[in-house]
Amino acid sequence: MSWHDGLFREWIRRYTIEYFAALALCLAAAGVCIPLARGTSSQLTRLFLMAVPTLAVFVMAIVVLRHYCRVDEFMRRIMLECFAVTGAFAFASTLVYGIFEIAGFPKISMWWAFGGIALVWNLWMFRLVRR
Repeated sequence: MSWHDGLFREWIRRYTIEYFAALALCLAAAGVCIPLARGTSSQLTRLFLMAVPTLAVFVMAIVVLRHYCRVDEFMRRIMLECFAVTGAFAFASTLVYGIFEIAGFPKISMWWAFGGIALVWNLWMFRLVRR
């Protein structure tokens, strides 16, 4: 059992390093490129600047996919369950708030939806891993 524990720790350690590096890249790219894009008048420059954080988001997705392919069947089941719960939450919450917007509620940025999705993913993942 100690071999599996050590392997599990190695998977988590590697994933944590890769994920937080990708997250830092994403935040840095957004923090630099978005203000620069707002200040430029050239449409092509604005498009290029906004593509940089987008590429960083794809790097984060690749990190999650690499981790999914690296782990064993049990961890894949846990991750797949997290994706399913998060997808259901995202679907329900955006649909419900869309109905509220039709009724006159203020329009909110999609960034709030992404933050809620990330929160649900992490809460569900910690609940399953600690079981």
